[in-house]
Parts: sequence; C-alpha cells; structure tokens
Amino acid sequence: MLRSRQVLLAVAGGLTVGVLLILEQLSSRRAHALAPLAFVGLMFVAYSCTAVQLQRVAVTASVRLSVVGGALLQLAALRVSPLNGDDYLRYAWDGRVQAAGIDPYRYPPGAPQLVGLRDAWLFPDGVTPRLNHPTERTIYPPVAQAWFWLMHVLTGGHGQGRGLQVGAAFVAVATSAAIVVVLRRVGGDPRRVAWWAWCPTVVIETGGNGHVDVLASLLVVIALGLLARRHWAGAGVVLGLAVATKLLPALLAVTVPPRRAVRVGAAALAAVVLVYLPHVLVLGTGVTGFLGGYLGEESHQQFDLLKPVLPEIAVRPVGCVLLAVTALLVWRQTAVEDDAGLPPQPWTHGATMVGISFILLEPPYPWYALLLVPLVALGARPVWLVVAAAMYLVYAAAPLGDAYFGTRVLGYGVAAAVVAVDALHRRRRAAPADAGPSGDHGGQDAGDSTRPKTSRSYKPTG
Repeated sequence: MLRSRQVLLAVAGGLTVGVLLILEQLSSRRAHALAPLAFVGLMFVAYSCTAVQLQRVAVTASVRLSVVGGALLQLAALRVSPLNGDDYLRYAWDGRVQAAGIDPYRYPPGAPQLVGLRDAWLFPDGVTPRLNHPTERTIYPPVAQAWFWLMHVLTGGHGQGRGLQVGAAFVAVATSAAIVVVLRRVGGDPRRVAWWAWCPTVVIETGGNGHVDVLASLLVVIALGLLARRHWAGAGVVLGLAVATKLLPALLAVTVPPRRAVRVGAAALAAVVLVYLPHVLVLGTGVTGFLGGYLGEESHQQFDLLKPVLPEIAVRPVGCVLLAVTALLVWRQTAVEDDAGLPPQPWTHGATMVGISFILLEPPYPWYALLLVPLVALGARPVWLVVAAAMYLVYAAAPLGDAYFGTRVLGYGVAAAVVAVDALHRRRRAAPADAGPSGDHGGQDAGDSTRPKTSRSYKPTG
C-alpha cells in the first residue's frame, strides 16, 4: 500500500510539472511577463518533490516512471516553437550552409556569397536576418556542426526549428537511458535518473528550445561512466567529443586523477584535433569564429558576487584565483581517492567544479545547466540544482537594465548561500566519522545511495 501511494504521488507530481510546463509556454508568449518565471519556479518545486518520491519507489517501477514520464514531458514541450533565445536559428543556418557544401566557419550569415541560401524564414525581407550576430562567423564547435547538418538532412531542409526540438528531445531521452546504464554498471542507484528526466531545465531547454547542449550532456554521461569504470582512453575520447560539442565540459578535466591525466588528456586532445582538423586545413585559425568576441561580450558580466565587497581592480584577479583554487582542491581530492583505491566519483567532483564556476562566472543562460543536471543524476548532491534554478531568474531579468546587476547578485547569491549551508551541515554531520578515510569521500552522505556498491571492502589507512 505504501509503495502504491508513493507511485501515485510521483505520478501526481509529474502531471503537476506537465501542467506547469504548458502554463509556462502559454505565458511566455506575452511580452515582459513575469508569469513564466513563476511557473518555472513552481516546476522546480514540484519536480524536486517528485524526484524525492521516485527514490522511494521500487527500482524497476521508478526507472520506468522516470524515463517514460520524462519522454512525455518532452512531448509536451514540443507543443510550441522555441521561446527562450534564438540559438536554434543559427543551428538551422549552419546546417543549411554545410548541406550546400560550404564550411560553416568560412562566412558570416550576412556574406554576399551566401545570398542564395536565404529564405523568408531566416531572412524575412531578404536582407535582414533573424539570426544573432549576423556579421560574425559561427562559434559552435565541429561536433555541434555535425549535429546541425544531420538535423538539416533528416528534415530535408524544411521545418528545421521543429526538427531541432525533436532531435534534442530524442537525445534527452537517450541521456536518461545512458544514465540508467551507467548507474547500473557502477553499482549506483538507477532511480536517480529522475533528477535528469523530469528536470525543468532538461524539459524546457531540449524539447522546448532545442539547445545542442543536450548532445554534450549525453557525451558527458558516457565519458564519466567510462571514467568510473577506469576505461581511461575511451573516457578521454568521449570527453574530447563533448568539448568539441560545447566547450563547457572542459571543466570536467579536474575529475581525472592526476596519475591518469596524461592518458585521458592525450585521448581527449586527439579527439578534438581530429574533428577540427578538416576545418583547420581549409581555414586555419579561422575555425575559432566568433569565440573571441563572445568571450569579450561575457567578460564584463562575471564575478558580480565579488563586486560589492572588493575594489573593482581586484574583482577579476580574485575571481580567477578562486576558480584556480577550486580546480586544484577538486583535483587533489581525486588524487587522494585514486591513491586509496576508492571507486572514482567523477560526477561528484564535476558538480563541485561546474557549480562553483557557474556561481562565480554567473552565466545568464539556463541551458548551460544541462552540464550540471546529469552530474546530479549520476550521484552528485541535488542541492546543486539550485544553481540551475537561479539561472532562470537571471535570464528573465536580462531586459531590466540597471536592475540586472542586482538580480544576478540576488540569484547567484542565494544559490551560493544554499550550497554553503548544505556543505556546512554535511560537515557537521560527518565530523564524528572523520577519524579515518572511510568517511564521506566525495562529499556524499551514506544515505544518498549514490556510491557504487562493490564487493570490495575499504579499510581506513590512517
């Protein structure tokens, strides 16, 4: 009876998320409406409660509910055209350019050499494009470009916006399956897939907005699964492909134990070089496209949490030092665990690196959190999802002008405070057990059911 009640609560929670998703989509059509942000916030609340319930349901039932429910939410997200951002337009354009036999890094969309590829969808008046940065060459790496080309080919060049949404939704469901496989193989709890499959970020930014970041998420899950199984070269290759999809997965380099860094790093570098090489041979350094300009645009909106407490001249140096210290501490922890013979926990360390990087750099794009959510599903603490939720507040506040700074400080400040309080709480709980290395390796509580269950027993060495 108890299990039946938990299943019913989970189903009710899933229906609530779906209803809120539809309401969010409807309200997003109204200019400058705050209602979408409220609905997204409620979605996160309903989703969190539901995911917790799904951890208490029998494994088989929970996994089925999570994966199937996640797929149904993706179908609901496909009801409307992308609402957040216009990246999908650039995806479609890059796919069209490649299908015409032109290297996507060669010309910006407004170049006269590409006039023959224009249509009323992307160039309504034949001259002015709907694309962002029409005078700049593309920024997206080669694996992402291959995805854009594939979507163009599969749709025959028609309905590409919808095709990109369907493709992203499919990859999101495939990522759910990959998470289940990885958790089973490392002895983790496959019920954790609910943290990915039903996450509002995943639903809104994949089936809803078609962001290519979901492809990087799938590759990250596969790479970390290989890393956890100590398949170092294979993990490096797949991680390299993830970086060649969206550069952010490079943050996960610190999850590789130092003794394995050369093998994994060489494999990752080989993968990146291999996919970039055809473009480099044709265009040389032109393959970087708009990357430099993009980094320049974003650089003035970083480390806002430090600005109220530090002189302006010290903000960037201190911020960079904090990022470097975080990376070194995380890398050191992976070395300690590797030397002790403990099972790798790349998702836990990866969430620490990615979460703190987001808090300090404060990206205003919610789809960036598609790198963080799978780490939680694989075993990192769910508290990191507060960072994903904060991104929607920051994104919604972008048009507010002067108030944008305050909103960024508020959103990421609250996220940082929640993460810090959780860390202090766990440290106090773990204090009596810290006499030896058998305590909370990787920052997880014993009750999380996220550490691989192996037949090997680990004894304190100190």
